[in-house]
Amino acid sequence: MTTINRLELSEVLKEAEEKKLVPRPFRDDETHSKTQGICFCCADCCSYFLDKNEKCDKGSLKVKTDFSNCSHCGLCVDVCHFQARILANERLIETPEQCYGCGLCEKVCPESCIQMI
Repeated sequence: MTTINRLELSEVLKEAEEKKLVPRPFRDDETHSKTQGICFCCADCCSYFLDKNEKCDKGSLKVKTDFSNCSHCGLCVDVCHFQARILANERLIETPEQCYGCGLCEKVCPESCIQMI
């Protein structure tokens, strides 16, 4: 296991934010209670993305969109790793039960009509 200092950690987190990755705790395989590091929600090795039957703890926040201010631009769809947002017939459709509470959609919304609640 590699250990890094605070400056290195800050650089890793900054790069993850720029690449629209979701930092989450990486837990031990045995008990899933001991945090061993940080994972960034991608399809490289994550069993959740490779096998949809795999369990993944959802965050406590859920997405809520003010559709009266939404331009249906699709930027939020592009960053949602969990398919909680799709465009159909040029209209945004939100599926809160698919949301993992990462907040990436909120950060990219040009109208600021998305909230994590």
